[in-house]
Amino acid sequence: MSAPAQCRALAGRGVQQAVRDRGQVVSALVIPLVYLLGFYGPMHRVMQARGIDYAQYFPVVIVIQSAFFTAIGSALAVGEDRRLLRRIRTMPVAGIAPLAGRLAADLAKFAAGLVVLLAAASMLGFRFHNGLAGAVGFVAVAAWFTVATCTAASALAAGRARAEAVAQALMAVQMVLVLLSTGFVPATDFPAWLQPLVRWQPVSVAVDTMRGLASGVPAAGAVAATACWLGVGTLAAALLAARSFRSGGWSG
Repeated sequence: MSAPAQCRALAGRGVQQAVRDRGQVVSALVIPLVYLLGFYGPMHRVMQARGIDYAQYFPVVIVIQSAFFTAIGSALAVGEDRRLLRRIRTMPVAGIAPLAGRLAADLAKFAAGLVVLLAAASMLGFRFHNGLAGAVGFVAVAAWFTVATCTAASALAAGRARAEAVAQALMAVQMVLVLLSTGFVPATDFPAWLQPLVRWQPVSVAVDTMRGLASGVPAAGAVAATACWLGVGTLAAALLAARSFRSGGWSG
């Protein structure tokens, strides 16, 4: 079996696991909707009074939060698959196949959640005003964010760390980054000493870039910062994955 076929087989297995696992279905499809509706309901009138179209402003950060939820699920799935990974090491399977298959399954799960989330956001009033090009760019940034976070999470879970510990740490990280971002309110609503951190941290620049792609022209600074953050993050995640495999992490 060729390496691409091996990747497809492992990706298919990952998707089937996610479909059978009620917890993964809830985290991918239901929890983002709860956050979207739970925060939009009480806040949209307040933000509307300030001249902010909250239906266009707020849903973007829930997309990024969904990427984190996907990564958390990826870490837990890798932890459950340690026995399979140990068997794979003894078989003629391409070294990249386990990680690539896992990542493909994660992207499929994220894509399903994204469709549901954008459908709900469109009912609230979210639109892609830049047409197809803006929508493609929006999804590309979200997918890149997902690739970086899922690669790092699965690499750490395949290493010596407990998968549950990785998932808990990632949950804490996403809470801090999402809450201290421009996802819910503009940076100017934070204390002056905190605004530079809020404005230039990875979640904020990704959200600002995606908003620009959906609604107008993204700011050049946000685009550059997003590319830098995601480029460095993806490289670091890939190095983690390579180190984990060389040390036998993918063998359980």
